[in-house]
Parts: sequence; structure tokens; C-alpha cells
Amino acid sequence: MSNNSLVQSVGLATNIHLTGITTVDTLNASHNIISVGGTVNFTGNVSIAGTLTYEDVTNVDSVGLITARAGVVVGSGITLSKDGDVFFTGVSTGNGSGLTALNATQLTSGTVPDARFPATLPAASGANLTALNATQLTSGTIPDARFPATLPAVSGANLTGVAAGKFVSDGIGITTATPVGIETTSIARKDLAGPAGNTATGAGSSFHGAYMGDGFLSFNTEFSNSSGYYISTFTNALVAGPMQLGSTLTIDGTFTIV
Repeated sequence: MSNNSLVQSVGLATNIHLTGITTVDTLNASHNIISVGGTVNFTGNVSIAGTLTYEDVTNVDSVGLITARAGVVVGSGITLSKDGDVFFTGVSTGNGSGLTALNATQLTSGTVPDARFPATLPAASGANLTALNATQLTSGTIPDARFPATLPAVSGANLTGVAAGKFVSDGIGITTATPVGIETTSIARKDLAGPAGNTATGAGSSFHGAYMGDGFLSFNTEFSNSSGYYISTFTNALVAGPMQLGSTLTIDGTFTIV
């Protein structure tokens, strides 16, 4: 048949060649094989009970199972290999709750939330940690070995419990700008307070020099400083004897041995 033909029903038991446009309402193939060498257009629905093998299909809408023997390629961004591997070159968005065997070395951005860490972290070496911030030390004690043999000079301006202006930097030892109380806890002590316990009029507020609250002064019995001793005219010296002088003592002021 050629040109435009309308066929109500065709039973294919032998070979039939159609060269034009043929409309067939019902097509039956007795040997269950239909071979088409050209182009076939279906304007209605096509139902296939078996397996459909095809190439170069533009759109596929299937409610059943699609089997791709060599894999599936979607553009240049997604590849589903026949071995079950999935490759993405773009961003994958979706629910990852079912993903397994995730590799933590592939985490290249974002922050792991605290809830993902165990309550007690496993013991690990910090030998290779760098750029540690000391301001983050919130517990524990720094061992002595971590301090240098000589501490750097630092300001004591913010030290607490130390009264300001008490000590003066000098080359002769401990120099104070106020009287020195030894074994004295408070000027309200009975031996330092004034009448009726008034601290403003007591010895603790009026005396100058050093005061021994509980204890005694002790002196060496031998004076043998190689550079000698000197008592100026502005100095009155007192020492508890007996004493043995092993070097030079020059007295221009008053020296009393008790």
C-alpha cells in the first residue's frame, strides 16, 4: 500500500510493506514481532506489557521500573553509573538522614554542632596544635615548667589586696613609704588602738618606723661584714650584746649595746 491509506484492521501473518501514511485502527501480529525501519508516530497512548528497548528518547514518563544497562547521564552534571555510583558536579539538596558511610575528611565548610559531640571527648594528643589562645583557658593550673626561668616585667597596677604607695623602689633593699608592722593583723589590736579602742589616736596610726606585734628582734653575735660598718651622725644604733666585731666599725653617731 502506498500514499494515504486507512486500514480498519490488519493481521500480520506475512510481510506487509507500507510506504506512505497509513492509519491502522487495530494492529495484530501473529508472531509477536513488529519491525519498523522508518519513523513511527503514535498520537494516542501506547501500552507495553513486556520490555521496551529504545535509544535517543527525549522524554520518559514511566510509572514502573526503568532499567538503564550502561548508566544514566543527565546533562554534564549528574551521572548514575551501572555500578551504583552517583556523581554530582553541582549542589545536591535534600534529606540526608539515610546516607551511610559518610567520610568526615570531606567536611570542607560549616561548623559541626555541639550536639554531634559526645558528652566526654576521647583522650587525644594536642602535641601538634598550633595558635592556641591562652584566653580560652577556663580551668586547670598551668604547670611551673611552662613558665620561663625569669618572668617578664609586668605591671602590678591591678593586683588586689596590696595597698598602693607602700613600697618604694630603691637600691638598699625593702624601702617603705609608711611604717612597718611585723606580726600585726590590724591597727584595731589592743596594743595599737588608743583609749576606748579609738584607732585614730592609737599607736598604730601615730608611730613611725617598725613595730613588732608578736615576736622579737634577733641579732647575730658576730659582725664581720668585709666592707665594715658605719653609723652616721644622723643615726642612733642599738644591738643586743654580747657581740663580737670582726671588721671595722666607724661611729659618728650613737651606738648602744644592751
